[in-house]
Amino acid sequence: MNIGVGVGIIILKDGKILLGKRNSDEEKTSSLLNGAGKWTLPGGKLHFGESFEEAAEREVFEETGIKIKDTAVICINNDIVEDAHFVTIGLLCENFEGEPEIKEDSITEWNWFLLNEIPEPLYFPTKKVLDNYLKKKFYIKKEKLLYLDDSYLKEFDAKVVKVENNKVILNQTAFYPESGGQPADNGKIICNNIEYNVIDVKKEKGEVIHYVDKEGLNVNDKVKGTIDWERRYKLMKMHTAAHILSAIINKMTGALITGNQLGIDKSRIDFDLEEFNREELKDYFNAANDVVKFDLAIKSYTVKREEAEADGNLCKLAKGLPSGLKELRIVEIDIFDKQPDGGTHVAWTGEIGKIIFLDAENKGANNRRVYFGLE
Repeated sequence: MNIGVGVGIIILKDGKILLGKRNSDEEKTSSLLNGAGKWTLPGGKLHFGESFEEAAEREVFEETGIKIKDTAVICINNDIVEDAHFVTIGLLCENFEGEPEIKEDSITEWNWFLLNEIPEPLYFPTKKVLDNYLKKKFYIKKEKLLYLDDSYLKEFDAKVVKVENNKVILNQTAFYPESGGQPADNGKIICNNIEYNVIDVKKEKGEVIHYVDKEGLNVNDKVKGTIDWERRYKLMKMHTAAHILSAIINKMTGALITGNQLGIDKSRIDFDLEEFNREELKDYFNAANDVVKFDLAIKSYTVKREEAEADGNLCKLAKGLPSGLKELRIVEIDIFDKQPDGGTHVAWTGEIGKIIFLDAENKGANNRRVYFGLE
């Protein structure tokens, strides 16, 4: 038995949803999922070579005469009955032209319904798509993390794919989420000339969530993101400085990193060392600043986990390589150092300025902390 793939499209207008009444004559509905006489979303089968969005546009126009734009996938459902198996792709559309007309014998009428007045009985796949929408159980394509390819990107265009109160997920983002000791970016998301301040960014269950200072954004909104560049650039310089300093100390002592926290004015790195000699620390900082003065190029790329594990000098972390990743992003300082890392960095070590020793302290057995800043 073959598995079919279809699309069901939620079209919204003024808080109402478009539903059609399927013909009660089973021969005219041509449905294997017992849809005769039931209310349904516009939609149908995916044709060979079509994207989900292309299938949605074609099916809606063929069934209703409406031209839809800017659709977004919101759910994927597995619809199985005794003699049929379909995968239904649910899409959402709020941008369209025209009003519904009866175009095919399979539908006897089209009507707009309030979301709290949806008629019964509902076609099985339609019910599941609507349940997902009403319960906000959305399928989200993995968003593109623009900061991984370009740390200097200050502005970007995106589309809202999920909203929950003041938590917003975009289809792509240049905002760095708090991770690996690097604080989250701040900035703004702008939509229809309204500014939403991004006050925090976190990565939860694989999704980058932007916390904004007020509600108002909706799924499918086209937005512009702007990064607080002064803050970001300071953190980029701090992050690259941390790599240089940790690499120097690792080369000189063999010490591995047990913790770190970057800041705008002051950062720290923890090492698994029995003790620090302050005179030796000055030598480490002088060596780090020599690397800065050489103005070495910095690049990033990905390698397979097996390759990373085979390089004994790659990981400077006491806990080892991050678990569960088949590929690792590597940040390389030309001829000097390579480390697995997911953060943002400058392109040349000369951008850092000067790395300044601030303090060192004992944080317990075999744990020494170094504080540093930049000038």
